[in-house]
Amino acid sequence: MPVFNGERWLAEALDCLVNQTYRTLEILVLDNRSTDRTAAIVQRKAERDSRIRYMLDDRQRDPQAAGTRLVAMASGRYCMIACDDDHWHPEFISTLVTELEGDPRLGMAFCNYDWIDEEGRSLVSVSIRPRPFRAEDSCLRNLLVYLEFRNPLLTFGIFRTKWLQAILPFTYPDPDCWWNADNLYFLKFLARHRIVTVEQRLFSYRRKDRTKYTPTKWRGRALRLEFFRARHQWRVLKAFWGGVSESPLPLLQRLALLAYLPINLFNNLFTWRLYHLVRSVLCGAPI
Repeated sequence: MPVFNGERWLAEALDCLVNQTYRTLEILVLDNRSTDRTAAIVQRKAERDSRIRYMLDDRQRDPQAAGTRLVAMASGRYCMIACDDDHWHPEFISTLVTELEGDPRLGMAFCNYDWIDEEGRSLVSVSIRPRPFRAEDSCLRNLLVYLEFRNPLLTFGIFRTKWLQAILPFTYPDPDCWWNADNLYFLKFLARHRIVTVEQRLFSYRRKDRTKYTPTKWRGRALRLEFFRARHQWRVLKAFWGGVSESPLPLLQRLALLAYLPINLFNNLFTWRLYHLVRSVLCGAPI
């Protein structure tokens, strides 16, 4: 769990993890030099449960660098990246580990989930449908499905540790912002390993203001922001191209993906924005 100034929900998140029915676990908390009560909260929890290990980072790192350091330190057969503001059902780990134990071909398992607000109230329940991921699905099929929806919440599943470590470090496709870093490393993982999703709803993702991830100079400037989005998607495309080119997929599959990626870029850059524009005009929803 990488954390920076996470005092608001940190205790609740740690409680969710220590109360998992799967008991054989270690909770690594990397404090990114927080200035709030993060350290005190984690240290108090660690005194009550020896499975929690608190580490103060030697310098401030961006989220992907912090995640890279933590995954590299993981020593168990399985690992997950946890956020300090999310919520897990007590059966989350045990259910997903059971899936991985039952099929050695699988590299990751995840579940259906809820969105919750800042007070923990459920906003909407999400099923990974009509495109669930099944154990028998090929890496190519999973890549195409993931590229269509780019659902980064799948990165909060349970991974086989050595397989996730093999794609380190986590990097950013765009030096100007943090967007799509999770999509990039998950694409690399999907190109190498099969995954599965289960029907149980065992995870809750907290919806909160994330405008801080938009570079300050682009905020509140609609046309410039659209230019920034276009440039960003172009950089993402190049990074995805690199990830596909370096993957162990058969040559014909890599060529098919490389041909599809510009289509996917167009969809994300224009079709999706057009949808939000029409929705804004018809429903009064923000773009």
